[in-house]
Amino acid sequence: MKSASNFKGTRDYSGTEVRLRDFVISEIRSVFESFGFEPLETPVLELKSTLTGKYGEEAENLLFYLDRPFNKGGLRYDHTVPLARFAASKWNELPKPYKRYSLGPVFRGENPQAGRLRQFVQCDFDTLGSTSPLVDAEIAAITNNVLNNLGLAGKFEIQVNDRCFLDAALNEIGFKDKKEKDKALRAWDKIEKIGTKEATKSLGKEFQKITAEMISGTEVSDLFTSKNSKESLQKITDLLDLINDMGVPDKNIRFNPLLARGLSYYTGPIFETVVKDSEIGSISGGGRYDKLISDLGGPDVPASGSSFGVERLLFVLEKLEIRPKFEYSQRILVTIFGEEFMKDSVKTADYLREKGLIVELYSDYSDNISKQLKYANKKKFDYAVIIGEEEKANGKITAKNLKSSEQQQLAIEDFSKLLK
Repeated sequence: MKSASNFKGTRDYSGTEVRLRDFVISEIRSVFESFGFEPLETPVLELKSTLTGKYGEEAENLLFYLDRPFNKGGLRYDHTVPLARFAASKWNELPKPYKRYSLGPVFRGENPQAGRLRQFVQCDFDTLGSTSPLVDAEIAAITNNVLNNLGLAGKFEIQVNDRCFLDAALNEIGFKDKKEKDKALRAWDKIEKIGTKEATKSLGKEFQKITAEMISGTEVSDLFTSKNSKESLQKITDLLDLINDMGVPDKNIRFNPLLARGLSYYTGPIFETVVKDSEIGSISGGGRYDKLISDLGGPDVPASGSSFGVERLLFVLEKLEIRPKFEYSQRILVTIFGEEFMKDSVKTADYLREKGLIVELYSDYSDNISKQLKYANKKKFDYAVIIGEEEKANGKITAKNLKSSEQQQLAIEDFSKLLK
């Protein structure tokens, strides 16, 4: 039989993989909710007119558009454009500030690589309508709590910078034109990927010299001394203090003067999170973008937010061999010893389900018990329940612990209590 392939850049998840993904998403949702964010669900499909002209030329080429039967739509690229569309139509009805989160798949036609697919789950949280630095500090606090809850404590670093500082620093270096500044920011953004020499080779000796000094650890306040630079550096210091007050320790956060985040729409503090020894780029990123919502067609309001990529988180957890501990109900397979015991097994499965347990009834009574137990082990059940002649005569069941291989004969009522 010819094997069927996935669309390039997508993959299937099954069984334990799905449970782990659900657990990760549940932990993220729980932290979002604990900070007062409320959920927003938007359609995967957006009008082509909503998507087009919102992301810039490079990202625009990655959009998925529909062909047939409706050619006026496309798949969402992120959750930000749908947020802008929603806010434009509902702003007068929403609480101010509006704190929302969105969890769900987004689609990008880029080259697949480790932790990066063409369909992936993005978990966004954004606050619209506030210029308070508390909103920006919450980005770091939420990121810190999510990663600690997933078992990454001590393994991640939240990097912080501010586009106001970057703008002031580039002015001092001599970059005045916006195109020149954007080119310089992209160069700083690429240093970790392609190296300092390659990233800065076309931007002049002064830029290369100062970049090298920043990398070497020279105090930024000694390199940039203009009024705007000093004010923006003080703003970063104040933000870091506020982040500490929200429970994020110094070891988890660092001012990175070269952090630029390639997207030009950021207007204030910016954030990226990296995990040590993960061999992957950032696993979360965001910042303040006070003009973007209006540029995307929404109301003219300040905004700040960030997002996690679930696939990237899962890649990191697997790479570092971290298996989050999540609770789930005991899973039981009720076997069928033979046709004459089928009704007993059916009633047993029904009783255990009524007690709130997860129970599968084996479907083919013609299979021997050995085959049924092999099936139970393959599906990683916790227990197998057997009802044969002896058990039926005694009014009991045999419960086999599939992890320890121990088994005991007991009343079904006692077995259900045992698993509570």
